[in-house]
Amino acid sequence: MTYSKQNPKIISYDWADIASGRGYVEFDLGELDEGKQLMGQQTPATVGKLYSSARNQAVDEDFDFEIQDPITFQGVTYIVVPIYFNNQVAGATTITSTVTIKIRHWDGTTETELANGTVGVSQALNAFNESRYQTHSFGITLPRTTFGKDETLRITITATSTASADKVLYIYRDPANRSVAVTVPAENMYTTRLTAKMPVVNE
Repeated sequence: MTYSKQNPKIISYDWADIASGRGYVEFDLGELDEGKQLMGQQTPATVGKLYSSARNQAVDEDFDFEIQDPITFQGVTYIVVPIYFNNQVAGATTITSTVTIKIRHWDGTTETELANGTVGVSQALNAFNESRYQTHSFGITLPRTTFGKDETLRITITATSTASADKVLYIYRDPANRSVAVTVPAENMYTTRLTAKMPVVNE
């Protein structure tokens, strides 16, 4: 028997907004062996986190979902981004970054940007190896957009950083929500899931 390695392309409704007549579909942004994907909630991913932004580098990462049946999105998309800051400087420092979320249509050749949101993040750290966490929620208004069969919904995460080589910033993306322990201060990161709730219009 042959088993497919592809991530199942299944949409299930997470919750419904009765007043607006919309349902919401929740995706996790994560990575399988086949690459970065939008996937169903709590899918075991290949890794717990990936290095995303720091050491004065910019990143641009795409997460895709292939639509199997025509679907129309419209309204506010809610995206939750967990961020981890770590100080490798012998003394106090501040790490800053600009994080941008882009919602796109991808046809295999051309990206069409539908909506985006940006937030500046900053964290002061007082000691060597000190770590702190922030969770940022984006509310991005998506215009009425219909995706046909075999078209691709793409969410892109971009981040720039003014950090030096001794300042670390990660954007976590673990659908399994595995915890991250640090020693300074001694605590766990309470969420590592990078999620998107997409508004679906009830036709």
